[in-house]
Amino acid sequence: MIFLILFIFWTAFGSFSTVLIERWRSGNPGILFGRSECPKCHTVLSSTSLIPILSYLFQRGKCKKCHTHISFFYPLAEATMGLIFMIVWYFILLNGWEILEIRSIILFILWFITGLYALYDARYMEVPDKALIPGIYGYLVLILLSIFFGYDSLIFDQASYITDRDFLYDHLLWALLIYSFFYLQILIPGGFYLLKKGYYKGLFELLFSYVTFPVTLIGELWKNDKEASWTEESIPTWVWWWDLRIALFIGITLGTVHSLFALFVAYISGSIIGLLILAYKKKQSSKKHNSQIPFWPFLAFWWCMAILWYGEVLGFIMR
Repeated sequence: MIFLILFIFWTAFGSFSTVLIERWRSGNPGILFGRSECPKCHTVLSSTSLIPILSYLFQRGKCKKCHTHISFFYPLAEATMGLIFMIVWYFILLNGWEILEIRSIILFILWFITGLYALYDARYMEVPDKALIPGIYGYLVLILLSIFFGYDSLIFDQASYITDRDFLYDHLLWALLIYSFFYLQILIPGGFYLLKKGYYKGLFELLFSYVTFPVTLIGELWKNDKEASWTEESIPTWVWWWDLRIALFIGITLGTVHSLFALFVAYISGSIIGLLILAYKKKQSSKKHNSQIPFWPFLAFWWCMAILWYGEVLGFIMR
């Protein structure tokens, strides 16, 4: 009964995540304020229409007034976020932490950000900046504060979970290494393209962006997500530019060992599932199909697994 009550409570965060996703997507400035409404008839939703999961079931997936079909994404997102918070809560209990400890609160926030962007990428094949960038810089500030006050780690005791480097080196350097790995997947195809076209100024800007991108990232918060720079619009890349944000987030939150685990398994599982989806689509029809699949849900899932299996992953890789 306690688990059921808590799950229902946590699904409210899933409902909140769908509000953030849709308002970020539409460019609605009222992220935290303003009543929710039907996107079709713009009728303000009543309180009975805002109950996570249950409202969708009682209304049979339709708007009360205009009877427009409501996407199944909404109850799915609510259930997913409820499950995410339940797992975090149970994980905290298993480790004997207090629910209001700093590390517990940090863990809830990180998992919420991870779930939010996995859902956004699954729905729109994009990753906006509005929570990921504050997550990166916020965690960086927490790392520096923890070192200043003499703590070894933010979530796990570094004395109990020893890696091959100190805490600052482990997180900051590996964030840079993963960022470099993703950046090469932009530089190599983009650089060859610019060389072939003779756009040497563009090539220099692309190279220089390796240094300027992490520094100027905070400015992206005030930029419309639909606005793209010349590089994002005109050069071929193997990954999207927002994957660089994800690279920094993964590296700075997980550190060396667990970043390796999350990235490796995410690429393997994403490739296998992607091939299966493409094979299924090809079998259904001979027409050309979209070969893109969202990568962030895979990486988000294995990011979560790296946290849940923190000791096991560390022990396995060290052996």
